[in-house]
Amino acid sequence: MEKKIINGIMAILVVLLFYIGYSGFNFKSMNMNNPAEEIKNTISTETPAKDMFKIAFVNADRKISVLNQLQDEFSWTLKQHVSTYKNDKISVDYFDSGGSIVEQIKTLKNICDGSYNVVVIIPCFNDSNLVDVIRKLAINNNQTFVILDKEINLKLDSVYTVVSDSYQAGKIQAEHISEYGAQNYKVYYLSGPKAAAEESDKLTGFAYTLRKLRPDIQIVHTIDCGFDSEVAKRTVDKWISEGEQINCIVCSNDPLTVGALKSLEEHNLLGSIPIIGADVSNEITKEIQRGHVVMAAHQFIYMEAMTAFNICRELYLGREVIFNHKLKYVPITRNNVITYIDKDKI
Repeated sequence: MEKKIINGIMAILVVLLFYIGYSGFNFKSMNMNNPAEEIKNTISTETPAKDMFKIAFVNADRKISVLNQLQDEFSWTLKQHVSTYKNDKISVDYFDSGGSIVEQIKTLKNICDGSYNVVVIIPCFNDSNLVDVIRKLAINNNQTFVILDKEINLKLDSVYTVVSDSYQAGKIQAEHISEYGAQNYKVYYLSGPKAAAEESDKLTGFAYTLRKLRPDIQIVHTIDCGFDSEVAKRTVDKWISEGEQINCIVCSNDPLTVGALKSLEEHNLLGSIPIIGADVSNEITKEIQRGHVVMAAHQFIYMEAMTAFNICRELYLGREVIFNHKLKYVPITRNNVITYIDKDKI
């Protein structure tokens, strides 16, 4: 009886081993000690597409330093990539719209004729006409887009977005004030254009988080200054001349921080009223080091460029890609600004 049971078990094991071998499972080919290395080897040895993969990079305006840097970072990422993956056939052509929405639409209509596999675009504005043109070109011309810096969700399989998590930027600003602000602190907020979703999201994240963490702190004024440093300066001038009790000025973008700094400098208040900003340019970096800007929420431009390029390469390799990418901000202060300067060529 026992012998029959043992023979039966042996027969089952033989069948199982045969099935595993037939299915192609190879114990020797699997790196059991380091699965991550196995995955890395699979990726690095994957055969890329044979045809040239062409990318068009359509900038809003090279004269705007941040957009100029974003394009340069994309170009740098491409050069680094080509030196690493020598078999890849990826090329990029660059187009500048000069800040004109009309010129940008004209450029898109000219190049979306099948010449480019992907069009990477920094929209001049979140303009309804531009959005409609992108939608039509994506559907009618089967054109793939990667949209940077603007949250345009067309819900199409051929449109990808890379944006900053603006709500989180406002949240970081509010968390800093909540930690360091005195009782009944009075905050004055310089806002970007409320029509721009990313600027509106910053304000929403800031106001909601501040109300939740420190209901005693009051947001006295919220003024829409667009992206204009002169409007920001005049606004702060007015507050000071009217004798407002300003404990802190919060700015939702880099130009507004510059305008607030100029106003405080003219009134000999630089360093007396703390400024909290968003986005960090060369000029703001110096002011953080001097202590005039106590904190700025910053999202690294090189990460935006790298993410956009990685989307393009994944598409080149025929892989599935997430449609919407949101990049996180980090708080930059006097204590850590040196660490981050080289990281984003600030």
